Amino acid sequence: MSPFWAETAILQLAPGCLRVGGRSLPLAGDLSAALTALPADLLPRGQRCRLVVDDGLLRYALIRWPAGLGRGAERAAFVAHRLGEVHGIAAPEWCWRVDPEPPPRPALACAMPTALAAAVHALVRARGWRLAEFTGAFTHRYNQVRRRLKAPLGALLVEGAGRQTLGLWRQGQWQAIRNQSAGDPGAALNLLVGACGLGGEAGVLYGAGLAGPLPAGWQAVPLDGGA
Repeated sequence: MSPFWAETAILQLAPGCLRVGGRSLPLAGDLSAALTALPADLLPRGQRCRLVVDDGLLRYALIRWPAGLGRGAERAAFVAHRLGEVHGIAAPEWCWRVDPEPPPRPALACAMPTALAAAVHALVRARGWRLAEFTGAFTHRYNQVRRRLKAPLGALLVEGAGRQTLGLWRQGQWQAIRNQSAGDPGAALNLLVGACGLGGEAGVLYGAGLAGPLPAGWQAVPLDGGA
Protein backbone atom coordinates (compact mmCIF):
# COMPACT_ATOMS: atom_id res chain seq x y z
CA MET A 1 0.00 0.00 0.00
CA SER A 2 1.38 3.42 -0.93
CA PRO A 3 1.84 6.15 1.72
CA PHE A 4 -0.99 8.12 0.06
CA TRP A 5 -3.43 5.27 0.40
CA ALA A 6 -2.35 4.69 4.01
CA GLU A 7 -3.35 8.23 4.93
CA THR A 8 -6.88 9.41 5.53
CA ALA A 9 -7.94 12.09 3.07
CA ILE A 10 -10.08 14.92 4.42
CA LEU A 11 -12.91 16.19 2.24
CA GLN A 12 -14.61 19.40 3.41
CA LEU A 13 -18.11 19.94 2.11
CA ALA A 14 -19.33 23.55 2.29
CA PRO A 15 -22.24 25.39 0.65
CA GLY A 16 -21.35 25.50 -3.03
CA CYS A 17 -17.97 23.74 -2.94
CA LEU A 18 -15.97 20.66 -1.96
CA ARG A 19 -12.39 21.10 -0.71
CA VAL A 20 -9.86 18.26 -0.85
CA GLY A 21 -6.08 18.19 -1.06
CA GLY A 22 -5.74 21.92 -1.70
CA ARG A 23 -8.38 21.87 -4.45
CA SER A 24 -11.67 23.73 -4.19
CA LEU A 25 -14.30 22.33 -6.55
CA PRO A 26 -17.57 24.21 -7.17
CA LEU A 27 -20.86 22.43 -6.52
CA ALA A 28 -23.56 24.30 -8.39
CA GLY A 29 -27.24 23.41 -8.68
CA ASP A 30 -28.56 20.03 -7.55
CA LEU A 31 -26.16 18.58 -4.97
CA SER A 32 -26.50 14.95 -6.04
CA ALA A 33 -25.79 15.84 -9.67
CA ALA A 34 -22.91 18.11 -8.70
CA LEU A 35 -21.26 15.43 -6.57
CA THR A 36 -21.70 12.84 -9.33
CA ALA A 37 -19.98 15.21 -11.78
CA LEU A 38 -16.83 15.62 -9.66
CA PRO A 39 -13.57 14.70 -11.45
CA ALA A 40 -12.93 10.97 -11.67
CA ASP A 41 -9.37 11.40 -10.36
CA LEU A 42 -10.44 13.19 -7.18
CA LEU A 43 -9.34 10.24 -5.01
CA PRO A 44 -8.39 6.68 -5.93
CA ARG A 45 -10.74 3.76 -5.28
CA GLY A 46 -10.18 2.25 -1.88
CA GLN A 47 -9.06 5.60 -0.43
CA ARG A 48 -9.85 6.00 3.24
CA CYS A 49 -11.49 9.39 3.75
CA ARG A 50 -13.00 11.62 6.40
CA LEU A 51 -15.84 13.86 5.23
CA VAL A 52 -16.35 17.05 7.22
CA VAL A 53 -19.52 19.07 6.62
CA ASP A 54 -19.44 22.84 7.10
CA ASP A 55 -21.67 24.02 9.94
CA GLY A 56 -23.41 26.34 7.49
CA LEU A 57 -25.24 23.20 6.31
CA LEU A 58 -25.98 21.80 9.77
CA ARG A 59 -27.91 22.50 12.96
CA TYR A 60 -26.89 21.66 16.53
CA ALA A 61 -28.75 21.37 19.80
CA LEU A 62 -27.92 20.35 23.36
CA ILE A 63 -30.07 17.49 24.61
CA ARG A 64 -30.81 17.57 28.33
CA TRP A 65 -32.48 14.26 29.13
CA PRO A 66 -35.59 14.55 31.35
CA ALA A 67 -35.70 12.38 34.43
CA GLY A 68 -37.51 9.11 33.87
CA LEU A 69 -37.18 9.18 30.08
CA GLY A 70 -37.15 5.69 28.60
CA ARG A 71 -34.73 4.30 26.06
CA GLY A 72 -35.00 3.78 22.33
CA ALA A 73 -38.14 5.31 20.87
CA GLU A 74 -38.70 7.69 23.80
CA ARG A 75 -35.22 9.17 23.52
CA ALA A 76 -35.51 9.42 19.74
CA ALA A 77 -38.83 11.22 20.05
CA PHE A 78 -37.39 13.64 22.59
CA VAL A 79 -34.43 14.49 20.33
CA ALA A 80 -36.83 15.12 17.43
CA HIS A 81 -38.95 17.37 19.67
CA ARG A 82 -35.89 19.32 20.82
CA LEU A 83 -34.59 19.91 17.29
CA GLY A 84 -38.00 21.04 16.18
CA GLU A 85 -38.24 23.38 19.16
CA VAL A 86 -34.79 24.93 18.61
CA HIS A 87 -34.50 24.98 14.82
CA GLY A 88 -37.96 24.20 13.43
CA ILE A 89 -36.69 21.10 11.61
CA ALA A 90 -38.12 17.59 11.43
CA ALA A 91 -37.79 14.21 9.74
CA PRO A 92 -37.83 13.09 6.98
CA GLU A 93 -36.31 16.28 5.54
CA TRP A 94 -33.63 16.21 8.25
CA CYS A 95 -31.70 13.40 9.90
CA TRP A 96 -29.46 13.54 12.97
CA ARG A 97 -27.00 11.89 15.28
CA VAL A 98 -26.60 12.26 19.03
CA ASP A 99 -23.34 11.94 20.97
CA PRO A 100 -23.25 8.70 22.98
CA GLU A 101 -23.28 10.49 26.34
CA PRO A 102 -25.21 8.37 28.86
CA PRO A 103 -28.05 10.16 30.66
CA PRO A 104 -28.19 12.23 32.75
CA ARG A 105 -25.17 13.92 31.09
CA PRO A 106 -26.31 16.33 28.34
CA ALA A 107 -25.47 15.25 24.79
CA LEU A 108 -24.95 17.16 21.55
CA ALA A 109 -27.22 16.46 18.58
CA CYS A 110 -26.12 17.33 15.04
CA ALA A 111 -28.69 17.46 12.23
CA MET A 112 -28.20 17.64 8.47
CA PRO A 113 -30.57 17.59 5.50
CA THR A 114 -31.42 13.98 4.63
CA ALA A 115 -30.81 14.68 0.93
CA LEU A 116 -27.27 15.82 1.76
CA ALA A 117 -26.50 12.66 3.74
CA ALA A 118 -27.91 10.47 0.96
CA ALA A 119 -25.87 12.29 -1.72
CA VAL A 120 -22.64 11.90 0.23
CA HIS A 121 -23.15 8.19 0.88
CA ALA A 122 -24.03 7.65 -2.80
CA LEU A 123 -20.80 9.42 -3.83
CA VAL A 124 -18.68 7.31 -1.47
CA ARG A 125 -20.24 4.08 -2.74
CA ALA A 126 -19.91 5.06 -6.40
CA ARG A 127 -16.23 6.02 -6.06
CA GLY A 128 -15.31 3.01 -3.95
CA TRP A 129 -13.93 5.07 -1.07
CA ARG A 130 -13.77 3.89 2.54
CA LEU A 131 -15.58 6.37 4.77
CA ALA A 132 -13.76 6.58 8.09
CA GLU A 133 -15.87 9.43 9.46
CA PHE A 134 -18.77 11.61 8.38
CA THR A 135 -19.10 14.52 10.78
CA GLY A 136 -19.84 18.21 11.25
CA ALA A 137 -17.14 20.88 11.38
CA PHE A 138 -17.72 21.70 15.05
CA THR A 139 -17.40 18.08 16.15
CA HIS A 140 -14.37 17.55 13.91
CA ARG A 141 -12.64 20.64 15.26
CA TYR A 142 -13.42 19.76 18.88
CA ASN A 143 -11.94 16.27 18.44
CA GLN A 144 -8.83 17.81 16.85
CA VAL A 145 -8.08 20.19 19.71
CA ARG A 146 -9.80 18.73 22.76
CA ARG A 147 -6.50 17.97 24.52
CA ARG A 148 -5.63 21.66 24.29
CA LEU A 149 -8.90 22.82 25.87
CA LYS A 150 -7.63 22.96 29.46
CA ALA A 151 -10.03 25.51 30.95
CA PRO A 152 -12.56 24.15 33.48
CA LEU A 153 -15.01 26.72 32.09
CA GLY A 154 -14.54 27.26 28.39
CA ALA A 155 -16.08 27.60 24.96
CA LEU A 156 -15.03 26.62 21.44
CA LEU A 157 -15.95 28.76 18.44
CA VAL A 158 -16.04 27.27 14.94
CA GLU A 159 -16.83 29.56 12.01
CA GLY A 160 -18.63 28.15 8.98
CA ALA A 161 -19.94 29.52 5.71
CA GLY A 162 -22.08 32.37 7.01
CA ARG A 163 -22.73 30.51 10.25
CA GLN A 164 -20.93 29.97 13.54
CA THR A 165 -21.16 27.31 16.22
CA LEU A 166 -20.27 28.05 19.84
CA GLY A 167 -20.18 25.29 22.44
CA LEU A 168 -19.86 26.00 26.18
CA TRP A 169 -18.65 23.48 28.78
CA ARG A 170 -18.00 23.44 32.51
CA GLN A 171 -15.98 20.77 34.31
CA GLY A 172 -15.99 18.54 31.24
CA GLN A 173 -19.74 18.69 30.67
CA TRP A 174 -21.56 20.57 27.91
CA GLN A 175 -23.66 23.45 29.20
CA ALA A 176 -24.99 24.96 25.95
CA ILE A 177 -24.43 25.17 22.21
CA ARG A 178 -25.42 27.98 19.87
CA ASN A 179 -25.55 27.51 16.10
CA GLN A 180 -26.44 30.80 14.42
CA SER A 181 -25.77 33.18 11.57
CA ALA A 182 -22.25 34.55 11.80
CA GLY A 183 -21.97 37.53 14.12
CA ASP A 184 -20.18 38.80 17.20
CA PRO A 185 -18.88 35.74 19.11
CA GLY A 186 -18.51 37.80 22.28
CA ALA A 187 -22.21 38.70 22.22
CA ALA A 188 -23.17 35.06 21.60
CA LEU A 189 -20.94 33.92 24.46
CA ASN A 190 -22.50 36.50 26.79
CA LEU A 191 -25.92 35.05 25.99
CA LEU A 192 -24.81 31.49 26.71
CA VAL A 193 -23.00 32.40 29.93
CA GLY A 194 -26.00 34.34 31.18
CA ALA A 195 -28.50 31.65 30.22
CA CYS A 196 -26.45 29.03 32.10
CA GLY A 197 -26.07 31.18 35.22
CA LEU A 198 -22.29 31.30 34.89
CA GLY A 199 -21.84 35.07 34.98
CA GLY A 200 -18.85 36.21 37.02
CA GLU A 201 -16.86 33.01 36.54
CA ALA A 202 -13.56 33.20 34.64
CA GLY A 203 -13.40 31.24 31.41
CA VAL A 204 -11.55 30.82 28.12
CA LEU A 205 -12.91 31.20 24.59
CA TYR A 206 -10.95 29.10 22.09
CA GLY A 207 -11.06 29.74 18.36
CA ALA A 208 -9.47 31.39 15.34
CA GLY A 209 -9.54 35.10 14.56
CA LEU A 210 -11.25 36.00 17.83
CA ALA A 211 -12.16 39.64 18.41
CA GLY A 212 -14.65 41.76 20.30
CA PRO A 213 -15.53 42.12 24.00
CA LEU A 214 -15.98 38.96 26.05
CA PRO A 215 -17.85 38.38 29.32
CA ALA A 216 -16.15 39.71 32.44
CA GLY A 217 -13.31 37.45 33.51
CA TRP A 218 -13.01 35.68 30.14
CA GLN A 219 -9.99 35.61 27.87
CA ALA A 220 -9.53 34.59 24.22
CA VAL A 221 -7.03 31.92 23.20
CA PRO A 222 -6.53 31.60 19.42
CA LEU A 223 -6.13 28.17 17.83
CA ASP A 224 -4.34 27.56 14.57
CA GLY A 225 -6.44 26.90 11.47
CA GLY A 226 -6.05 23.22 10.66
CA ALA A 227 -8.41 21.06 8.70
